[in-house]
Amino acid sequence: MKTDASEIDLIADPAQIRCLAGARRYDILSRLQIAGALSVRELAEWLGAKPSALYHHIQQLLDADLIRTDGHRVVNRRREQLYSARSPRMGISRDLKQPDVRDSLTEVAAAFSRQTERDFRRGFAESTVQASGPGRALGFGRAFGRPDAERLKRINALLDEATALMAQDDGEAGSAVVLSWALTPALRGDD
Repeated sequence: MKTDASEIDLIADPAQIRCLAGARRYDILSRLQIAGALSVRELAEWLGAKPSALYHHIQQLLDADLIRTDGHRVVNRRREQLYSARSPRMGISRDLKQPDVRDSLTEVAAAFSRQTERDFRRGFAESTVQASGPGRALGFGRAFGRPDAERLKRINALLDEATALMAQDDGEAGSAVVLSWALTPALRGDD
């Protein structure tokens, strides 16, 4: 659903949500939201991929109406198609009332978990990555707790703030990092 520029365009269609279960597609969409119109060549540079590896994902995002073509430009006598996100502020709806949305969200969460593992493993190969201190760009954590309603509200506000901070892009200000998080009920095995 398209919204006012100050509001988030929520992706609520289960098929669109499932499209984002591919971490590469989610990364493409996120980059287009931050940077605006980009060519496949520019996306490939940012993602550390070959352009030929992105065309399938671009087509799926176009088919799902999550991105759109946005003109073209000529670079070194070659015409480059430009793509942009359908909206600069998009988020996945977390409306759990519909079973098909729940299933789609579960697929996205599983894909993010698998991609987080791959990202973490690749982080070890990067000799300049800090794993401690305020410049830490590689780490993980798991916390178990029983927060009351007020603390849970604060935790969620901090997660929203961290997500918003990650979405701000200052060009080439720093190294690219990914923040993945999951907040789930800690049910006993027999629940």
